[in-house]
Amino acid sequence: MYYIRHYIIENCKHHELKAVLEEKYNISCCVSTYPFSNTDNYKLIFDLPENHPDFEEILTIIPNIISNEEYNRLLEECIRTRTIMSEEITQIVLYIPVYSDEELYNAEWVSVRCANSKIEDDFNGYEKYYSDCKIWAEKQNSFAWCHRRLKREPFHINHVPKWRNKSFMSYLYSEAVLFCSARVKNILEKSDFAGIEFLPVYKKSGNEPLDDIYQLKSKFEIPNETIAVESDMDVIVCENCGMKKLAYKQTRGRYGILKNSISKDIDFYETSPMFLASSDEPFEAHHDLIISQRLYRFIKDNHMDTGLFFEVIEEL
Repeated sequence: MYYIRHYIIENCKHHELKAVLEEKYNISCCVSTYPFSNTDNYKLIFDLPENHPDFEEILTIIPNIISNEEYNRLLEECIRTRTIMSEEITQIVLYIPVYSDEELYNAEWVSVRCANSKIEDDFNGYEKYYSDCKIWAEKQNSFAWCHRRLKREPFHINHVPKWRNKSFMSYLYSEAVLFCSARVKNILEKSDFAGIEFLPVYKKSGNEPLDDIYQLKSKFEIPNETIAVESDMDVIVCENCGMKKLAYKQTRGRYGILKNSISKDIDFYETSPMFLASSDEPFEAHHDLIISQRLYRFIKDNHMDTGLFFEVIEEL
């Protein structure tokens, strides 16, 4: 496993850096300018694989990347003092893990998410999708919501998507909410995978389920206490409901499942909504879908993985 570093760098000499990265190191770059601003206000965006043969050399020409927490602190200070952020300050880097086929095929458990066309619920699904408790957030100096568990209310959408070569699609607000076609539903049901149920999806303002779309839902939730930090994550506990949440540090964190805490006879699990983009936003948590090696291989071997991303989940 290695990481791809996704850089979004502000206020650098982008033309010079872009030329060097593209011409010398064959790294594709793009420049994004802010809307309605002068041309000096821009971002340089590129991906750098950590297994690049010139990785250490390239790091010497990239501006220093600061932590997410430090960036937010400096930004708040600039807003308070009405000053411009230093040209030496850059955005954080996002870390995207990449696993080899061998690593994925040897893993007992694999997480899955979908980046295919997003499906939006007609009735403000994000509001209905969570069950909340309300807590006082000192940092925001206001009340905030702690999302505790997922509801099982059906989705209502405007139309059935065109599946084309896709087997799965995702929800607008979460890549870990999966939908499939009737064909894929039949294939999975015939293969007798344990733990999956297929919920009907309804048309806008209608009471009849749509013919060619289903939501995949797990019958089993992995106990919150059996998920543990493997590296680079902060543990945050809701002061009201007591729920444990794990916050990524610069998106590089990894978690695992305590050994023998979930059954090898189940192929499709989900976690509670306990994963945070950072510790600065402790109230907007998402859940993960965890699948067995048997289901992972079935999806790959039957070429049903278009738009899907997998990560190894270790047993700790």
